[in-house]
This record gives sequence, C-alpha cells and structure tokens, in this order.
Amino acid sequence: MLILLGLLQLIACIGLLVWEFNKRSAAVFFWGMLTIVFSFPHFIVSLAGNYSCKESSIATASLFVILFSGFYWLTRSVTLKPKNIADCDSLSLGVNTAEGIKKLDFVVTFFVLAFVVWLLAFSKSSLGGLGNTSWGQFYRATSSLGFSPLFLAPYLFACSGGAVINSVRSKRKLQSFLLIACCLIYLFITKNRVVMLAVACPFCLLLIDRFKKIGLKQIIVAICAVAFVVYLVYAVLIFRHAGTIDTFISSFSFSDFNKKVLSAILTGEGELGLRNIFYYFIDFNNQFTGFGVGATYLRVLLFWLPGSLSLGIKPDDFAITMASAYMGNPSNTAYSVHPTFFGDAYANFGFMGFLVGILWGAIFNVLDTYVGKKSDHLRPYLISTLAFSFVIIGRGSVYNGAVIAVISISLLIFSNWLLDRFFQNNKVSKKIDRWL
Repeated sequence: MLILLGLLQLIACIGLLVWEFNKRSAAVFFWGMLTIVFSFPHFIVSLAGNYSCKESSIATASLFVILFSGFYWLTRSVTLKPKNIADCDSLSLGVNTAEGIKKLDFVVTFFVLAFVVWLLAFSKSSLGGLGNTSWGQFYRATSSLGFSPLFLAPYLFACSGGAVINSVRSKRKLQSFLLIACCLIYLFITKNRVVMLAVACPFCLLLIDRFKKIGLKQIIVAICAVAFVVYLVYAVLIFRHAGTIDTFISSFSFSDFNKKVLSAILTGEGELGLRNIFYYFIDFNNQFTGFGVGATYLRVLLFWLPGSLSLGIKPDDFAITMASAYMGNPSNTAYSVHPTFFGDAYANFGFMGFLVGILWGAIFNVLDTYVGKKSDHLRPYLISTLAFSFVIIGRGSVYNGAVIAVISISLLIFSNWLLDRFFQNNKVSKKIDRWL
C-alpha cells in the first residue's frame, strides 16, 4: 500500500507538471520544484522502505499530496474557461525586438551593477578582501549596518530575470555578461544560493519558449538541466560550509570537493532532505505550539504591516516556529526551516491543509490570465519573477516567495509606468533609445 500511494503521488505531481507545461503556465516551476524536493525522493523512500519516521507518516504524506493535487487540478480546470487557457499563454516571451536596449532593461541593469559595486566595496572595507569572506562573517558584518542594501537583493535579482531574457534574445552580449557576472559575484561573496534562480529561471524560460511540446529530446534536456542545477546547489552548500574563500581553496582538491557534493546529494542533505521535517510533523500529529492556525498565510496577508505596529495580530515568522518544534528548542529565535510546500501547508492547517490546493489553484488562474495579457516587453519580467518566486514557494519558503513576488512585480509595473510617462514624448524617447 505504501508503494502504491507513493507511486500515485508521484504520478499526480508529474502529471500536473506536464499539464501546466501544456497549458503554458508559470506554475510549471512550482510543480517542478515540488517534484524534485518532495515527490520523487518520497517515492524512492516508499519503494526502498528505508524510513526515518513511522510508516503511517509516509502513507499520510502521500495521501496529503494526492488530495492536494486533486483539489488543485479541479480548481484550475473548473474556474479557468478553456478559451482563456488557450488565449493566456503566460509562458510566452512574446515577439522579440532588437531596437536597442529597452529603457526598463537599462534601469534594471544599472541598479544590479550599482548593487554589486557596493557589495565589492563593502567586502573590501569590512572583511579585507574577497578571500576573507565567508557566509557567517559577511552576514555578521552587514547586521551591524543601520540599513543594509543587502535587504534589496532578493527583489533586485528577482526583477533582473527579464533583463537577462531580453538581452539574450536581442543578442546584447555585454549586457548579458554583466547581469550573469553580477549574479555570480553575489553568489561568490554571500554564498546565498537563491541568486542562482536569477540566472537559472530565465534560461529555463528560454528553453520552454523554444520547446512547445514534450518529446524525448525535451525530457533528456530537462533531466540534464535538473541534474546540473541540483549539483550546483549542493556545490554552493559545500562551498558555504567550507568557511572563507581562502580556506576553501587551500582545503579542497576538485576530487575531494566532488566527493563531498555527491555524498551530500546521495545522503539526502540540504534540499533533498527537507521532506524529513514534514514527516516529523506528521509523526507528532502537528501537536506543536503555534501550529494549525494558518500563521504563514495570515503573515503573508499582513506582510505590509510592521510587526511592532500589528498589536500582536501579525504572527511571528512561522519558519522559526517550525524550526523550534523540529529542534525541540522553544527558545530558538534565529534558526528557521522550510519543510517543502507540502510540509508548510500541513504545519499551518494539519491534514486538512490539502484544501489549500483550492487557494493556490485560484491564485495561479489569476496570475496566468494577468501575465498573459501584458505587453511583450514587460511579460518576460513578470514570468521570470514569478518563476523565481514559485521555486522558493515550492521549497517551502511560502512567505518569502510570496512577498518577493508581490514587491518585485509591483516595482516592475511601477517602474515601467514611470518610464512610459517620463519618455512619453516620442522625440525624446527616440533620442534616448539611440543614446542607449
């Protein structure tokens, strides 16, 4: 029975992944992430019988995913009319135009470059150079600042995906190089893996835009791309744990580094082990302080309200609450965990959390319709930002992913509107285009 349930939940997730691809929805990134971090590893565990929790918890997790998927699919199918599905291709990058660098592309590239220049200068002045930077030292140094531009990084890099897409499609090699180099420099200094999405998501979208149907070639390319990204994610994890860059260079040969990366993947550390937190919550029937009250979703609704002014209405960071439960340390105030999207839904609402499939189905319907109607130039920005956020949400960081989506898209729409207003004079606009 466990194997059957494990197989059914895998079929459900892969089926929805393919369904979303065929419907040309950005939700393909959400289901892709869930398949990687939960569904496939969960099926392997169900098949192998090597449980780190109760057998009943494995069965419960499978049933939870199956029910969530069913309600999600029903909502997506019933509330979105067939003619709208065909008309709203939210994965379409639109018609490519090569009329010089677009104004929004220029603005985004400028701010990304300015941010990275500050980052390099800060690393030099506070840590003595790039060789002395480590993940812990860097964040301790930035925490001493009254306001750190580092706070802007997730939103800035989420916004940059559209510029990457537009520059690649228009063959603006220098701009493409600068944007990718900025992402790599940020990754190299901070060891924050989320920035990888600023490059990975745009290139995945370029591939998806090219491949309209799923065939053997597309499956092989997808498997190779996933394997490469998973390796990189774990490589950065090992790189982060090594300490400073100088320590890493002096301590690791390529062979030793590769062995550590493969070992971390095969033993289920990092992202591939997040589902174990979900199992733990099921083992104890969600009986933890602060669980079962929808704290994540209430916090998302009140993201705009500072906690100090909420009079206790806005919940504390639920990721920290979950970490406290998982660690058995109620005094924890810093460490957080993300038990995949499914684990977060279970922790928020118990087993009945599968009903949030209705909510997310409705949200994706609205987003697909909205993005599909946007201009060809703005659409790549919106799609790449949503892809960036959906991967984070699928990993289990629902609050962070949702807030990044809302703020980044708001910034993009406002910036685009502001630029249109500022350059509404056609003569001025043409002069600026020639200069850029």
